[in-house]
Amino acid sequence: MLRHFDAKAAKSLSPGQHIIISDYSGLRLTATATTRTWVYRYKSPIDNRMRQTAIGRWPAVSFPAAIVEWKKLKADRERVSIML
Repeated sequence: MLRHFDAKAAKSLSPGQHIIISDYSGLRLTATATTRTWVYRYKSPIDNRMRQTAIGRWPAVSFPAAIVEWKKLKADRERVSIML
């Protein structure tokens, strides 16, 4: 788990590995053989199952841009929780 994003660590990820950014609950960078993708993992307020939403591919989507999108997705999830 990292507190801050490290591009060197991202480049060295093996397929199937991921980096969890501890300051941003649920935000992670996952790796395949050819890509690195920002993902938001969360527990659904509707059925309590783990869900994940792709935010975008790194480096096209930078760490700061991923945080902005993560904040929007998290706010949407929290709004749904309040309505239930």
